[in-house]
Amino acid sequence: MNATWGIILKHRAVSHAADKWLAAASNVVAALFGLFVGLALADFPGVETWLEKWQTLIAGILAVVAAAVTIRQMQVSDGGQQTRHEHLIRMSMRSETLTVLRAHTLLTPTFLWIEGGLRNTLDLYERRQLSRPVEEFETFIDAIENAMASEEMQALRPVLGPPTTALLHLIGTTQ
Repeated sequence: MNATWGIILKHRAVSHAADKWLAAASNVVAALFGLFVGLALADFPGVETWLEKWQTLIAGILAVVAAAVTIRQMQVSDGGQQTRHEHLIRMSMRSETLTVLRAHTLLTPTFLWIEGGLRNTLDLYERRQLSRPVEEFETFIDAIENAMASEEMQALRPVLGPPTTALLHLIGTTQ
């Protein structure tokens, strides 16, 4: 499973838990509201006096609980929006990501071969065991030019920034 689906599934699990919490809090607020309205309408002795004395505190507690429920729901909604935004960014960059991965997969063995060959050639040259170093280096220069002119490298051109594109143009690998 890729990272995008993992994030979406994680968000759904968090959202599901938040929905349960929101439903429970809403039920508590509704039950308290119903209880106090029922007590206000009931004909119990002393209830009316008690409600008059404590009505401001009761209303304040209900308002704070309702505000907490609202804030929690907004946080869940904002989290979902952030997840969707990140997913859209990843989807919009998918083409470039695949281009870079393809170039990396196809060009890495070539550049590793060139690096190993250059190190070996330099080592032989330093030990004076190489009779024609220029011809050896020309082989690697040709390999570098071929790799830089490859279809994969040309496909990377739109993905690369202006400094890198200018450098590739300077060494003559792009049109």
